[in-house]
Amino acid sequence: MDRRQERAFEEFVAESGDTLLRLATLLTSDQGIGEDVYQETLHRLAARWSRVDNPRAYCRRVMHNIVIDQARTQQRRPADVPFHR
Repeated sequence: MDRRQERAFEEFVAESGDTLLRLATLLTSDQGIGEDVYQETLHRLAARWSRVDNPRAYCRRVMHNIVIDQARTQQRRPADVPFHR
């Protein structure tokens, strides 16, 4: 990412960051997990910044996908079953 793209990314985060964090918190129903989803979303956006035409829509889609992936992962985990040898 060149300096101009970096500034554009920082401006986007300054402008939209609070809204995105609120959305992540609403999607997860947990402030801490919402912050993690928000950070992961920004990380993915930064990696693809030069190719993303609509960053807000991209972030909403990424957050949605992360939350769904987390839910699926939790569903696959077995209940707390004691370990037997």
